[in-house]
Formats: sequence, C-alpha cells, structure tokens
Amino acid sequence: MVSDYIIRKARITDLEACREICIATAEGRNLSTSKKRAALCNRFCDPYIEKFTDNCYVAESRTEGVFGYILCAPDIDEYASVVKKHYAKALYKLSFGEAVQRRFEIPLSKSYKKEAAAHLHIDILPIGQKQGVGGKLVRTLLESLEKNRINGVALGVGTANKNAVSFYKHIGFTILKSLPGAYIMIKRTSQIL
Repeated sequence: MVSDYIIRKARITDLEACREICIATAEGRNLSTSKKRAALCNRFCDPYIEKFTDNCYVAESRTEGVFGYILCAPDIDEYASVVKKHYAKALYKLSFGEAVQRRFEIPLSKSYKKEAAAHLHIDILPIGQKQGVGGKLVRTLLESLEKNRINGVALGVGTANKNAVSFYKHIGFTILKSLPGAYIMIKRTSQIL
C-alpha cells in the first residue's frame, strides 16, 4: 500500500522503471528470455516514453519510486508513423508474433479514430492498486487530452481480465468493439471523471 504519492509527467529517465512495471504486470505471458521482455517493452512501453512523453504520466512515491504509469499516443496516425520508422524492425527481430500483433492493432485503432484518436496503456504494481491511483492517472491524462482537443482515448483489454474490465467500466469507459478474446473500450475526453 502506498500512502504518499504524486502523479507527474513522465520523463525519459523513467523509462527503466516503466519497463520494469510493464514486465512485472504482464499477466499470462512467457517472459523467460531477455528478447521476450524487450519485445514486450518495444510494444507497450518504449515508443510512448521515448516519443510521446508529453502524454505520459507516472505515479511516484518517496519510498517506492515510480510504481505505476499511464502511457498515451494522442494520434494513431502519428503513432503508426513513429512505430514504422523507429520500432518495427527491432520488434520483428525480437518477436515475430508481437510484431504481427502490432501490425494488426494499428489498422484496427485507425478504424475507430473518429470515436477516440488517442490510445493508452496503464499499469500499476500491486502495491498501488485499489487505492484510486488508476483513476487519478486516467483523469490526469484525460484533462491533458481535452486541453489539446483530442476527442477521446481507447484501449484494448482481454475479456478474461475481469478486474481490468470492471475498473475501466467503473471509471466510465464503454465497450466499442468486442473481438475474439478482447474488448476495445473508449472514453471521451468530455467525460472526465
């Protein structure tokens, strides 16, 4: 349990802590090799911290350091361009399977850009869960996106991840699409918590 923490903009110096959180919270994945861990971070962490830092926030405490994050790309087209230019080749070398999944996710994300131009990833270590940290991270991001006139934000979540689905519904996300094994959920920036 974390009692004294702040939400602040992420910095490039937070990259290693965010990678550790990404790996520690990746349920149901085989991360037995450094290549598999690097592929996970290439897909869900590195592009956001390295290229979209202005839309990334961390939860940090004096005692625990960074223990949670919300990472966001505000525009799927820009994200696709950045990934293609800086990350795609490395991901193919690390994990063909992860690269193929990303390759299908980007066109899918473009298909609902009118409803939600941005997309996010949020992860919080167990010591910071069920304390309102996730809601504060989402609220902070939504306020920033609204100031920048971004219409909404989307995320993908596994249908089997009942706790996450429940959390997202609790803070106002709705299911936009139901896919085999996953939901695409969105929240409009005008629906700030």
